[in-house]
Amino acid sequence: MKPPLRILIIDDSPEDAVLLVRELKKEFSPAMERVETEEAMLSAIEKGKWDVVVSDYVMPEFSGLAAISILHQQNRDLPFIMVSGQMGEELAVEAMRAGAHDYLVKGNLSRLIPAIKRELKEASDRDKRRKAEAALHATEARFKSLVEQSLVGIYLLQDGIFSYVNPKFAEIFNFQQSELVDGRALLDLVIDEDRQAVSEICETILGYSDKGPPCYFRGQGKCGKDLQLEMHGTKTELNGRPAIIGTLLDITERKKAFEQLRQAQKMEALGQLAGGIAHDFNNLLTIINGYSTLLLRSLDRESPQHQEAEQILKAGDRAADLTRQLLTFSRRQILAPRMLNLNDQIRGIEKMLHRVVGEHIYLETSLAEDIDLIKIDPGQVEQIVMNLVVNAGDAMKDGGMMSIATTNAEIDQSFASTHPGSVMGGYVMLAVTDNGTGMTEEVKSRLFEPFFTTKEMGRGTGLGLATVYGIVKQNGGYIDVASELEKGTTFRIYLPRLKQQNTPVKLVPEVPAEGSHTILVVEDEPGVLNLVTHTLKNKGFNIIGTTDPLEALEIFDQRGNEIDLLLSDVVMPFMNGPKLAEALTQKNSALKVIFMSGHTDDKVNFEKILENGTPFIAKPFTNGALVTKIARTLANLEDRITELGADR
Repeated sequence: MKPPLRILIIDDSPEDAVLLVRELKKEFSPAMERVETEEAMLSAIEKGKWDVVVSDYVMPEFSGLAAISILHQQNRDLPFIMVSGQMGEELAVEAMRAGAHDYLVKGNLSRLIPAIKRELKEASDRDKRRKAEAALHATEARFKSLVEQSLVGIYLLQDGIFSYVNPKFAEIFNFQQSELVDGRALLDLVIDEDRQAVSEICETILGYSDKGPPCYFRGQGKCGKDLQLEMHGTKTELNGRPAIIGTLLDITERKKAFEQLRQAQKMEALGQLAGGIAHDFNNLLTIINGYSTLLLRSLDRESPQHQEAEQILKAGDRAADLTRQLLTFSRRQILAPRMLNLNDQIRGIEKMLHRVVGEHIYLETSLAEDIDLIKIDPGQVEQIVMNLVVNAGDAMKDGGMMSIATTNAEIDQSFASTHPGSVMGGYVMLAVTDNGTGMTEEVKSRLFEPFFTTKEMGRGTGLGLATVYGIVKQNGGYIDVASELEKGTTFRIYLPRLKQQNTPVKLVPEVPAEGSHTILVVEDEPGVLNLVTHTLKNKGFNIIGTTDPLEALEIFDQRGNEIDLLLSDVVMPFMNGPKLAEALTQKNSALKVIFMSGHTDDKVNFEKILENGTPFIAKPFTNGALVTKIARTLANLEDRITELGADR
């Protein structure tokens, strides 16, 4: 089957057109239209799609040269062959210059078919080339758009000098593109200490056949800002010589966030360790302090042994304070939070704060009157303020100014995204500011670690700020620290705010700490069990003691009708205190319950139990506090205290 050929013939002679078609039929299956005027040609071009145009040179109303001009104006790239009865080299040259692809003589059409085949092929090649160029231009445009709009810095480096940088690259260093290209060296943007390393990495990249290793370095922008940067590069060629093309990332904020996260994880691990240590020490201190108290009562106040026993008890009390601080840091102490106004708490200790800082420091307060309430253990507020004030005072040995301020505050998404550990929401903010010595970044990174201190030997335990950290985290808050050497420090404490009103507290009368009731004591530490048993028996109580909660179940099955109160540790093997209490109160709903513990692993759920009114006493406790707690509970005063909102 012969290939089709759509041919537009421009000729005033129908006979000549027939001769052309007859010649073409030898190789093609032609479809032809003949025109002889400009108007007819324009109409034919508009309505038809042609493969080739064959035109006479001169016609009465038109010409081949005019036809070529029309095709150019219409931007049509069609094979154009001039066929004329006139012969002459000058005419052929003129036609070819005008744009004809070949020139034939009407009396000799033997070259017509070869000429058309050749021009069809060349037209096809030109069309493919145009499409390839258009695709290339489109690809280049897309690539340029991607590079120019990229959120990653992109660069082209040759001989250490920038040949190209995209807008993001220039923005990282606070330059214009024109300020960096063809003149600025990469090492100009690197701090002195890292230049050697960056130079070596560039040499390494040029030695690779593929992508080279990443390079991490500290850069310096136009305004002197220190930058943490990550650079990647691949060897390429530019004008026949080796070059490097690659990307640059500003990881300053990412690295800062990572360091903050790592610090938070380290603090959490330290908190778990501190909590475990404090739990064991609380049991030991309960025994030490309890028996010291019993020993003191049995000795004459004037005897040397009484004074020695007093020193044992004082040392035990100091150890108990340290243990409480460790538990606060680890957020495992049991609390009695209530709604309160932060300003009221600060005003209540303001006179004491002035005595603590001394006359050489001017202390002022700026307390916003419209602040909302917070829910927190009142004693914890005093711990936060006191520790921050003492810490600020230590930074101003030669005197200075200190301020305490409160206000309502919001943590928004922008703040939360750059301060790991903070949560969006509404807070009451406490700020303690001093103009003392300030801190280095190294000190700031270890600020809340327990036992870390910059004070000289013998001054401070290193637990003050660790305690603040634990309290704030335990209450769902956040700490932000800003400090510069010789410019002072500001601690900002964010505590979640409430809109509720506080319930006034009413006093409850005391009751005699004596009794003859029967108490089931369940404590897995034998030393604590023996101390409690001895203490309560001396007060007239009947005691049934065990170190095993499963044995306590058996005892209650046998003697449950005798038992008035359960005194149980919280954390025990096989069964914890709340589970034991639940099992026993199901058998006797009138049974009174008191929990005792130095800390609990399930603090959140345990505090919910306490909110329902179950009494609790924290280890290490004094013998008198234990007896009073039991007497109150047996007299039903604990429930009344809970209803009135007083501290347990």
